[in-house]
Amino acid sequence: MKILFIILVIILSTNCQLGNEKKTIEPELEQVQKISLIPTKDNIVYSGDLSFTTQKQIDSFTKNKKYDFIDGSLKIINTEDIFNLDGLSSIEVINGELMISVVKNLTSVKGLRNIEKVNGDFTISGTRNLEKIDSFNNLESINGMMIFGNDYGLTEISSFNELLTIEDLYFSGCSDLVSLHGFNKIETIDKISISGASVLDEITNFKNLKKIKKTISIEHNSSLKKISLQKIDSINEYMVIHENRIFNGNLNIENVKYINKLYIWSNSSFSNYCEISKLIIEKKIDSIDFLDNRYNPTRNDLTDSNCNK
Repeated sequence: MKILFIILVIILSTNCQLGNEKKTIEPELEQVQKISLIPTKDNIVYSGDLSFTTQKQIDSFTKNKKYDFIDGSLKIINTEDIFNLDGLSSIEVINGELMISVVKNLTSVKGLRNIEKVNGDFTISGTRNLEKIDSFNNLESINGMMIFGNDYGLTEISSFNELLTIEDLYFSGCSDLVSLHGFNKIETIDKISISGASVLDEITNFKNLKKIKKTISIEHNSSLKKISLQKIDSINEYMVIHENRIFNGNLNIENVKYINKLYIWSNSSFSNYCEISKLIIEKKIDSIDFLDNRYNPTRNDLTDSNCNK
C-alpha cells in the first residue's frame, strides 16, 4: 500500500494541480477494509504475494501447476526485463492488489486476459512500450481503485466491458492516449479523474454510468472536444472541467437530475453554456463556479438565456 500511495500522490500532484489555492480540491484517500475472497475446492491456489522482476520468472510460473487463484497480491515493479505476461494466463482471481508499475519494456498484457476478480487496487503505470490495454474482457470486479498513470506510448484503453464493481477510476498523464472505450457496464462509481490526455478528443464511454457518489474531474486534456455521460443521473459532490484548452461546452449530461457543485475553470475556448443553462433553469445544479474561461456567466446570465458569447 505504501508504494501505491506514493504513485497516486505523484499522479495527482503532477496532473491534477488546479493552479492556485482557490482552485485546489484535495483528493481524499480512504482505507477500506477488504473482505477476503474464498477459493472453491476446484481452484488451484497459490498462497502468498507474488512479485516478478524477470521474463524467466513469468514464463516458468505455471510450468508445474496452472494456478488460477492467487491468495495475495500480484506485483511487477521497476524492471526492464519483462516484455509480456503470457505465463500468467491461468490466473482468474487475485485476492489482493494488481500492480504493474515502471515496467518499461512491457509490450503486452494479454496474459492477464482471464482475470475475473481483483480484491484490491488495480494499477498499470509508468510503461513506455505498451500501446494497447484491450485484454480485460473477463474482469468483473475490482475491490478498490483503478489507476492508469504516466503510460507514455499508450494509445488505446478498451475492453473492461464486463466490469461492474469499482471504487475510483483514474487516468492520468497518458499523453498519447487517442482512444478511450469500454467500462460500459458500470452504473455506480465513487470517483473518476481523467487528466493529462493531451490527444484524447472525446470522452463518450461509460454508457450506463448513472451515479457518481463523489466526484468527477476532467482536466488538462488539450484536445478534448466532447464529453458525453448520457445516462448520468447524479453527481453527489462535484464535477470539475479544468484547463481543457479547446473544449467549448459540448457536454451531454441531459438526463442528470442532481449535481451538487459544478466547477468550470481556465478553459480558454469555453463560451457555450447552453446545455448547462437548461440544468440551471430546472434547478438541477446547486452550486456553480465559472472562472478564467472565455466566457464566465453568472447564474442570472444563464437563467436569462445569456448562455453563449
